[in-house]
Amino acid sequence: MKTNDLFPAGLFLLLLLAACEPEADIISPQAANVNFYDATEMLAAQAADAGAGAYELRFPILINTQDKDSASMFPTFIYSKSGEGSGQAPSGAGSVPHMEEKVAYYLRLAAGKNRFIFYCDPLPFISKTAERELPPQSNTLFYLADSLRDDNITDYTVVTADERLESENREKVNFRFVHLSPDAGKITLRFKKRDGGYATAAPDVSASFPGYTGYFAVDTTGLVNNRNKLPFDVLDESGGVLLSSALHTGVGGNYHIVLRGFIETRQLKYPYMRQSDGNILYKNITIKQNVRTAIRRVF
Repeated sequence: MKTNDLFPAGLFLLLLLAACEPEADIISPQAANVNFYDATEMLAAQAADAGAGAYELRFPILINTQDKDSASMFPTFIYSKSGEGSGQAPSGAGSVPHMEEKVAYYLRLAAGKNRFIFYCDPLPFISKTAERELPPQSNTLFYLADSLRDDNITDYTVVTADERLESENREKVNFRFVHLSPDAGKITLRFKKRDGGYATAAPDVSASFPGYTGYFAVDTTGLVNNRNKLPFDVLDESGGVLLSSALHTGVGGNYHIVLRGFIETRQLKYPYMRQSDGNILYKNITIKQNVRTAIRRVF
């Protein structure tokens, strides 16, 4: 299994695949492609709360192995004591020149059943395991999302979304809404007209946590502002505007509009040590209100 071949979504995908043609194992019909994206707040907050020193929270994704000593071979989220994280894995260049949105990079794996261990080092007891059947020539995005528990202990869940490496509609902007904000309730996206008000021709799109919609194609005529962006509001369950954002209008591309973060400040506890008797120790942590969107181009 190759774990070091990656390619970006976007305009140059077909050229990149063609350039790889001599390597039969890379373009084999049995290949499947995966991307991992961290939309949690808790992992970065735990790293930042660790204080001074050389503390670094590493979160590798072990694929079809339980050998933690091989973790350096696999995609890894890394969080410094400043709380800054690496966003997606594999990271690639992060973005393509002249494109404002973040671009998804994919890792090629063998098709079939794959086992993923989301391994938190040095906190292995919060690790999670997921098995996923990856069809040939498939593309799967794994999202790590915060999850609220009744005991106020930080937790996370893994949400997967299947993709195709082809445009849903080459004449329009194509997007799906990925709802990863654990306390936001049902959320609706509503696009705005250039001259004010909401667009009646563009669909309202709603989802609940944790989940995502199918694809919607938007005709940008009369909607795009003078910065070549497609503005939209994020509405809560009561119809109030939670926040406003905008999608860069790459016609023919497939986008994920990801809602992440908390709409309210949360007082939580996170596990930081497991004693020899199995007892887990916790620290109190404050995660501030920080709900926001992330725009990702996945093709």
